[in-house]
Amino acid sequence: MLFNNRLSITFDWYNTKTTDLILLRTLPTSSGNDGKFSTYTNIGATRNRGFEFTINSRNIVTKDFQWNSTLSFSKNNEEILELAGGEDMIQIGNKPEEVLMVGNPIKSYRTYIYEGIWQTSEADVAATFFTDKNKTKPFKPGDIKVSDLDGDHWIDTGDYTIVGSQTPKWFMGFNNDFRYKNFDFNIYIYARWGHWGENPLANFTPSNGGRYTTMDYWVAGSNEGGSFPALMQNYNFYDYVGYTAYWYCDQSFIKLKRVALGYTLPRSVIKKLGIEKLRVYATVNNPLYIVKEDWMKEFDPEGQQRSITFGLNVNF
Repeated sequence: MLFNNRLSITFDWYNTKTTDLILLRTLPTSSGNDGKFSTYTNIGATRNRGFEFTINSRNIVTKDFQWNSTLSFSKNNEEILELAGGEDMIQIGNKPEEVLMVGNPIKSYRTYIYEGIWQTSEADVAATFFTDKNKTKPFKPGDIKVSDLDGDHWIDTGDYTIVGSQTPKWFMGFNNDFRYKNFDFNIYIYARWGHWGENPLANFTPSNGGRYTTMDYWVAGSNEGGSFPALMQNYNFYDYVGYTAYWYCDQSFIKLKRVALGYTLPRSVIKKLGIEKLRVYATVNNPLYIVKEDWMKEFDPEGQQRSITFGLNVNF
């Protein structure tokens, strides 16, 4: 405790190694189960290193007004040290893009690095990259643009890399409680940063006629800022080289998690009713959030609904 008990700080650092790690792993389709069954297997060893700290502060303390704050922050570095059988990478889901890979966090995503859509002004450059090994099918404006990591100008799974993982790089929470006479007010801000997950905007199931559906597809001259490749009759989204770059995205966010306002009735008003304390309140949950990735801007990053609650707290 510091400053006459107005400030307290806690700090923890950890470095943990876990061996004989057990994980539920989907059996491969080659086992005859069509990827529908899973089994627990020993996958190897992991290490978690990081720190956590919390600051509690009594910012203002007077007769009629008080303001207390709590700031918490944690950062974690998760790393797979080894995998069973000496493998460098193991597929863990039905999709080959979901993997365990030495040197990376558990459940990482391995796919193309998304760079956008090839634009009309880039037609000449796009034509120097190909969708086939024989280099007879060049890219064109409206196609998906991904990174050519091996520099061979042929886009295939050899250009896959780890783009992210489910493990956040850091968490932050900032809680503030205010009290003025009989009024109380609370505001809580929460952040989770550096984690990836499935892209909720991408629609990977073609509709009737073999066309994928989205409102923001690329159109030459009129919507070249579209997020999705050109929409063409009877052209399946899966036919685009690089489509798996849409499956996952950065889900980092900062959220106004909660705002609450309350009022406690004076004892002189409620004592005749035999009530010790009566407080009325209103709470708004998840009213506002900021996301790093534009694909997430229409979706609550935690999959929660905005809600307003009114209530009474009564003590007899």
